[in-house]
Amino acid sequence: MAAQTEPHRRSRLRRNASGYHRLADIMGVDQAIAIFPRFDELNMLNLMSLQSEIVELRKCLRQTCQLDDESDSLDESRYSLNFKLSKDRNSEQHRLLTALRPKLREYNELLLQATQLSQLSSPKASQLGDLRAWLSDGKGGNCFQSGSEVWMWEDEDKRRYVRVGQDPEENDQFTEMIKTMAIRLYHRIWGERHGGGRVIDEESDLRSYDESRIVKASNIMATTLSSILPVLAIFALNQLQSTNLRIALAAVFTAVFAFILAFISTAKRAEIFTATATFAAVEVVFIGSAIGAANNPAS
Repeated sequence: MAAQTEPHRRSRLRRNASGYHRLADIMGVDQAIAIFPRFDELNMLNLMSLQSEIVELRKCLRQTCQLDDESDSLDESRYSLNFKLSKDRNSEQHRLLTALRPKLREYNELLLQATQLSQLSSPKASQLGDLRAWLSDGKGGNCFQSGSEVWMWEDEDKRRYVRVGQDPEENDQFTEMIKTMAIRLYHRIWGERHGGGRVIDEESDLRSYDESRIVKASNIMATTLSSILPVLAIFALNQLQSTNLRIALAAVFTAVFAFILAFISTAKRAEIFTATATFAAVEVVFIGSAIGAANNPAS
């Protein structure tokens, strides 16, 4: 299970809770499995339905406004110039505008909610797997769901779900890989047998592990690797006598450096390009110096 942002927080699950109540308690303690369907298609359908109603009301309003403007009635012809008069006369224009307001409000709110929802993170496959494992565990959920609710978390496409708990800002692929491998390995070798981690659900022995140390270790590894790579490149280039081989090896080191930056950091593309160009410049300077030394040997 993923670690919590508050590793000191203790599990306080109700021992007599069952079904969704028990699952809600667990999700409240460990938000790594607080996973819910996005219902994107229903949100889009709702938006389109509201959009259709608004378009129809707008059409009626425009037609009514045109008829009022062309009316022989002095009051009706002035509705487009005086909202108070239109309201006081309880005109069709005013009634249509009044009908539009809640529709527009609902449409705008739903549109903003859909936009915000699309920006929330999807769960990792391992987190979705943990939730499913608990639901099917005889000591966990014990398949308590029934009817159509059985399929609530069965979609294999994790993009169709949203996770309440958010990842830290610096959450690169390297750190994710280390976290997943290290936590599962530790749980199998030690935690499962010796009670490691924090108990989330005592009955099913569901546990959560603090990832902060793993993240710190992966950051140290990534920083160290990025720091020694330029030195390793210069050392390797220094072992070669052929300029063509040096250039080829420099290209390989540059590609590896760019790949490592993209894999172990959250740097943007422009930042990676700048760092890679600087790294390549160091290699070029060394190769140029080596060529100069070869052409002008010391007397």
